[in-house]
Amino acid sequence: MNYPVGISLEEVKKRTKEGKTNHSKAQHLKPTTEIILENALNIFNIINLIIIGVLTSVYFATNDFRLVLDSIGILIVVFANTIIAIVQELRTRRILERARILVERKVTVIREGKAYEIEHSEIVQGDVLKIQRGEFAVVDGPLIQSSRLEMDESLLSGENHVVEKEIGASIFSGSFAVSGTGFYEAASIGDESYANKISSLAKEYKFQRTPLQMKIDAIFVWSFALAVLLTLFELIIRNYYGSLNDIEFIRRVATVVITLLPEGLVFFATVVFAKGVYQIMKLGAVVQKLNAIESFSTVTTVCFDKTGTLTENELSIESLFNISKEYSDEEVEKVIGTGASLFSESNPTLEALKKLSFHQSRKFDEIPFNSVRKYSGISFEALGKPFKLILGATEMIAGKSTLTVRERIEEALKNSPSQNSRSIIAVLLPETMEFEEVFKSNQIEFIPLAIITLHNALRHDTKEALELFAQNKIQLKLLSGDHAGSILGTLKEANWVVENDKVITGNELDKIDEDEFKKVVKEKVVFARLSPEQKKRIIRQLNHSERTVMIGDGVNDVPAVKEATLGIAMESGSSITKEIADIVLLNNKFSILPSIFKEGKVIMSTVLSISQLYLTKNLLVLCLEIMTLLFGTIFPLTPRRSGLVSVLGVAIPVYFITLFNKNEIELGTFFERLFKFISVSLVALLGSGFCALEVGKHFFDLSPIEEKMIMVSTYAIICIGNFYYICLNAIPEKRWSIISIGMVLFALYFSLIHLPWKFFPANLINAFYEIEPFRIILWLPILTVSMFFLFLMFTSLNILEANSKS
Repeated sequence: MNYPVGISLEEVKKRTKEGKTNHSKAQHLKPTTEIILENALNIFNIINLIIIGVLTSVYFATNDFRLVLDSIGILIVVFANTIIAIVQELRTRRILERARILVERKVTVIREGKAYEIEHSEIVQGDVLKIQRGEFAVVDGPLIQSSRLEMDESLLSGENHVVEKEIGASIFSGSFAVSGTGFYEAASIGDESYANKISSLAKEYKFQRTPLQMKIDAIFVWSFALAVLLTLFELIIRNYYGSLNDIEFIRRVATVVITLLPEGLVFFATVVFAKGVYQIMKLGAVVQKLNAIESFSTVTTVCFDKTGTLTENELSIESLFNISKEYSDEEVEKVIGTGASLFSESNPTLEALKKLSFHQSRKFDEIPFNSVRKYSGISFEALGKPFKLILGATEMIAGKSTLTVRERIEEALKNSPSQNSRSIIAVLLPETMEFEEVFKSNQIEFIPLAIITLHNALRHDTKEALELFAQNKIQLKLLSGDHAGSILGTLKEANWVVENDKVITGNELDKIDEDEFKKVVKEKVVFARLSPEQKKRIIRQLNHSERTVMIGDGVNDVPAVKEATLGIAMESGSSITKEIADIVLLNNKFSILPSIFKEGKVIMSTVLSISQLYLTKNLLVLCLEIMTLLFGTIFPLTPRRSGLVSVLGVAIPVYFITLFNKNEIELGTFFERLFKFISVSLVALLGSGFCALEVGKHFFDLSPIEEKMIMVSTYAIICIGNFYYICLNAIPEKRWSIISIGMVLFALYFSLIHLPWKFFPANLINAFYEIEPFRIILWLPILTVSMFFLFLMFTSLNILEANSKS
């Protein structure tokens, strides 16, 4: 195909100065303003600000300065969480933006009759762009030259819509070429392009919440609902039996509501996901969606294409079996080699055939390869005469042949060496027949030329990845457009033996009803000779009962990759496949899939540990509130004391866990482990607090503030014990670091109470968190009871863990 002229380089400079470039305000990732507003005006901050407003109002009514300090304490936490969240999301955005740069391909523009590769943003209005199979249209404009260009617009409309574009037809950004080659003019660029008008493509693509994210959401909803119900219940009781102006009541309600908002849990979960993205990038994969790693670890079925996925994306000719009656082996080779060299498009099959000997010749017409019809055609001159060569899947060509030709092809197949290998057939179209008639007719008198056996080398790390899936009891299915015999041969080479009764073809799938289809999709392992839509239909059916991964590289894999729970693309794949994938494997490293799998399980383990610490402390406050309401027991916490316990027993330990945790868990055990830990730890917290109080009362004459400080001190010790137990299981190699941190946390708390610090910051911290000094002798019941309950807690948790494993 000859290049159009395009605009001049001088015109490019002029239009660039005028700002007529493809810069867009629409981004694949959130702009800074949106990140700041979302984090500043989130539900947590709004609720906290309402609480501050209530406390401030009560202060003006009562003049109790403690309410001002409570408000300041809450405000500091709100401000700190907001700043940290904004910084973390900006860092995550930079990571994801770098990831996009790694996989974004440049576009080809024609200027002054020459082809240039440039960045998307360097396109100027009026540029002529080349587009071919597997590439995105990045701007809008009319088609000015075409070699049977077919565009898929399903990503824009949501419906299957593949059309052959005529000269002058509009090409829309966001659509992609499924076959053929064309040149189009950049008429609407930047924010004026169609894709940017309907929002960025990244946002149009699926965003499925993972099981872990749904669990975090559920925790938030239930915690918030409990806080609201308790508050309403308290208000109703106080309205009838007490005063709504009771300062202790107001502070207690504020403590409960603030504590039951799991903003720290949501924040640290996001940090964990971002850390996982960074870890995987270092391994050699681009994670394009923040929740993709955890999604991978939760899948139950992995589907993949063969060519370019299990095998290298290169083909070599294994044999060329002459089945013609008119031409010698040398002539057949020259005809096929000449035809392959003249195609406008390029793919692994044509690249292999181009290595055959060929004549310098000229082309008259061509049919680009299409994943649905599975053949391509070209008319040209060779050996001194015109040829109309068709290259395609053997079954497809045989199915469009007359009975005589079909029998001849079948007989040739029996004698060829291609029965269990990937092969294509080369046939000639009768001179009197046009290519358009091939689309419509199923009784064509083809002239068989040769059966060509092609070889795909297995990727060096394929066996390792398949073994990993088998070890983790993940169901594997192969969805391919290749011949069943070729697929089984490749699988055998990968040490994966599949029985013949586990194989089905796309043609057979089309002949069964919906109920049978559901059964077949569940039972079969290898699906051969599939069209892109058949791959998508299989994934969609699997999604009803499984969480699926689709690994592919070509345009024919796009619908399935997009439909799957998690889509993975190879770096050598088409632009469109990489664009819609959740993860792209750089350097086509199949072997890093085990690492991604492991990282997902580490993420779940880390979020579990964080949830255990946060929710145990939160439910302690809830239980104390319920017991105060029902039995009139002591409620020792205030908003600021609760904040100190959170810092010492939750926030600092959580940071350590997030940084060092390498433990892995299965998703199915998440809630079971969470419930067991919270149940045992909550009993230890409540039991130790009230037991220490009763022991203290029995041996000592306690003041009201000493009663509260005994309980608060016991809670601080048990929370530090929780941290020790979780880390000992998650990071056993850091045992002495964990012990050291626990001792430092306890020493810090002890110092706040007893050391006679006269420095301004120390006194301020002590006063701010309402940590009152008490007699050192009271540490005797505190430590004795705390150690006893920690022993019971550790023993109970170890027994439960052992029972789970058995």
